[in-house]
Amino acid sequence: MVSNSEEFDVRASDYQLRSNWSSSPEVAAAAVQLLTDRDLGSLLDAGGGTGFLADYVVGRLGAARTVVLDESLGMLSHVPPGLVRVAKAIEALDASDGMFDTILLRQVLHYVEDPADVLRVLSGRLAASGVMYVGQIVAPDPVAADWLQSVARAMSPNRRRVWTPVSLLSLISRSGLSLTRGSIVPHVDALSSWVSRSAQQVDPREWERLLGTLTPELCSAMDIQHRGAGLQYRLYWMHCLVTVAPARK
Repeated sequence: MVSNSEEFDVRASDYQLRSNWSSSPEVAAAAVQLLTDRDLGSLLDAGGGTGFLADYVVGRLGAARTVVLDESLGMLSHVPPGLVRVAKAIEALDASDGMFDTILLRQVLHYVEDPADVLRVLSGRLAASGVMYVGQIVAPDPVAADWLQSVARAMSPNRRRVWTPVSLLSLISRSGLSLTRGSIVPHVDALSSWVSRSAQQVDPREWERLLGTLTPELCSAMDIQHRGAGLQYRLYWMHCLVTVAPARK
């Protein structure tokens, strides 16, 4: 099994071209909207990949210092000039990395082994009045999440889970964080697009098996539509602005 960093090293060269959200101004604008009334100060983009989100946010709101942290050297090689690149796992952050007024964490929590630990580590790097933006694509309900996780695992063993709004909010709460504001926005994706971003080839028989498990209830929950030889479905972007809960400060 390849590691997260090895997988993204392979995907780095055309990552933003193949992903329908990673370089989307509309998706990035949701983070800007949540942060627009703040002084971003020192900013950390944790698991920030190519740095698109950090660059977009800082380009509109400014920041005293911007760090993009990622395990993948391949992804970091595409970070725009002017942003500090740090090749490191989030879990390895410590006091030597300093404190941050703003932390961005987008589409990371489904890859890490222990999401609560990741949030706790980042909380420890957050300044007293700091905020963290958590952005995650979520499924409408647990049944849809289970089916999507089966698809995800067929494409990459590093995709450990699919979130729902309830499970993500529960994680935030039990990690000692408080939601201050947020939004949920419909997100349409296509199976063909997801497959094109796959880290490995999937046996066609496995696709047939997975598609055969689609029920009318699943099709309704995700508004699944057949488009030619492919499937189009509706998920949601969940954008959260969180702070360390008072008891943890």
